[in-house]
Amino acid sequence: MDKLTMVLKGQKEIIREYFKDLHRQEKVDLTKIEEYLREGTVHRIAVDKREILNREITMNELNEAIQKQKSNKTPGLDEFPSEFYKNVGGVLKKMFLEVCKDVPLKAKIPNTWKEAYITLIPKEESNTNQVKSFRPISLLNTDYKIFMTIMAQRLKGILSKEINMDQNGFLPRRQIRDNIRTVIDLLEYYESHPGDQMALIFLDAQKAFDNLNWDFMKVQINKMNFGSNFEKMLNVIYDSQRANVLINGETTKVFKIEKGVRQGCPLSPLLFITILETLLDRIRGNRNIKGTKIRGQEYKLQAFADDMVFVIEEPMETGPILLQEINEFGKLAGLKINKGKTKMLVKNMTNNKQKKLEETMGLQIVNKIKYLGIWIREKTIMLWEDNYIKILKQLKKTWIIRIRCKYHCWEE
Repeated sequence: MDKLTMVLKGQKEIIREYFKDLHRQEKVDLTKIEEYLREGTVHRIAVDKREILNREITMNELNEAIQKQKSNKTPGLDEFPSEFYKNVGGVLKKMFLEVCKDVPLKAKIPNTWKEAYITLIPKEESNTNQVKSFRPISLLNTDYKIFMTIMAQRLKGILSKEINMDQNGFLPRRQIRDNIRTVIDLLEYYESHPGDQMALIFLDAQKAFDNLNWDFMKVQINKMNFGSNFEKMLNVIYDSQRANVLINGETTKVFKIEKGVRQGCPLSPLLFITILETLLDRIRGNRNIKGTKIRGQEYKLQAFADDMVFVIEEPMETGPILLQEINEFGKLAGLKINKGKTKMLVKNMTNNKQKKLEETMGLQIVNKIKYLGIWIREKTIMLWEDNYIKILKQLKKTWIIRIRCKYHCWEE
């Protein structure tokens, strides 16, 4: 074995061990999960909505789900792309429909649905020499994604009524711009009310999708009464999973997945925001966490899946209570605060009070932060300079390059 082969083998083993550890679940007491969810505000699904979620899968649903699959995408372990299913004949489609029906009715899935390749996508402006700087995406079989597309379409209609409007991730007719606009409006409000102190806490959660505790998810879904067929489907899929990491066309050895929802599965983001809603509801209902009241409406948070920002008045008193609520949920559900990347913007606080707040919260106060792709400062007057001017310069460069290329082609 030459030195290069040995180095590559060593790198593969390091990456495998990293993801094996990442997906290893620490033991959590089920009785504590039960107690937490009993005390919390868990919404039960209405009977008519539950019936929609648990009814038998139809050929129309299957056809619609197949057509929703994007073409020219990397397939999973079975190497069947979406184009295959879009052109499959009537007999094979009927067989596939029977497989889909068996999943919720008999809690029976193909073994390949338990497996995945994990491919790594580098995060923007990150150190690519570190494994944690890559976002893991699960390459799943197309037949699995088609089935999950059916379940996701059903669940979206239900969650649109169950999930509060301050969560704008992955649901129909909800927009990321609403989060940004609300945050900017709140900053402007405090500019005109200099007597009130406020802090915006931009939470960074460590590998939020990858750390979700399966036991917590299953208990909450049961308490929300999603229905027996849906629960059987969820339990069999989140019973045992395996994966290996795909690196330069080669794979690592297989390892077990014991927690987290698959990034690449159509149902995963909906499951995540469903579980997260338990935490957000407790924060909304906690009277000791004081948000901003404007014309009778209280604003405490804005969320786009795991991108969360919390709005608190009297932050010295309110902030620790907020962190305690998040930590209590996190110990059971798997949400971990990355304190090094969680930042605060404050309004109407003296330098001395800012230092005390940083010590109390264990978080850094910054003057500028990027939220959902937009640079935001304490003073909203800087929005134009931080965002629009930069974009305009980029656009001008792009158009100059295009014009020069076009002119060059004419000359030739």
